[in-house]
Amino acid sequence: MSSAHTLLLDRSLAVPAVSLWVGAFVEARNPPHGNLVGETKQLGMALDAAAEVWRAEHAKGCPTPQFLEEQHEINATRKITDAWETPFKIVCDDDSVTVVSFGPDRKEGTADDIRIPEPANKNSQ
Repeated sequence: MSSAHTLLLDRSLAVPAVSLWVGAFVEARNPPHGNLVGETKQLGMALDAAAEVWRAEHAKGCPTPQFLEEQHEINATRKITDAWETPFKIVCDDDSVTVVSFGPDRKEGTADDIRIPEPANKNSQ
């Protein structure tokens, strides 16, 4: 085999290998839903703040995102859906409010759900 043929063969193997490595590196640095998770957390934090204010002013009940929007408790330009266009859910207990996004799979109660604020111990979900 000539050296020119060997060089060509080496390049044909190297390019796919480099492409795979670069693809894996980019995927690791930018997970598939990374930006959408961050966007959802920001939207959820604004909704959580509005729900906390509402709860401080009302002795009982738990507002829905739609109710907060209708009552102008949140800015009309604020979204009440997550980055996957699924409505947020607000959960209230005696002394706390949690905003929940069902995450990329859009199913409640799965591992990709996003809770705002995040639980102190994520394994207790």
